[in-house]
Amino acid sequence: MVIAFLRGKNKLFSTSAQQEFIIDYAKKSGIAIEMTEIDNDLSSKTLENRKTPLDLLDSLKFGDTILIYDLWVFSQKVGELAK
Repeated sequence: MVIAFLRGKNKLFSTSAQQEFIIDYAKKSGIAIEMTEIDNDLSSKTLENRKTPLDLLDSLKFGDTILIYDLWVFSQKVGELAK
């Protein structure tokens, strides 16, 4: 399954800008997006306390792909990303 994962409540890039970028990339790469998830939790919450991304990561199966605009969608902290 190919999932587009967007981050709401972002000061730098709107959800629609992220979505446009991901859709454009998918079209150019011949990838069909099957599902879209939007994380609207506050950026002040740690990754461990954000239900949407954790549920998404827990649901992944071998071969699934997540398309994101940038790694900050998951976290701006390197330590959290490394977990």
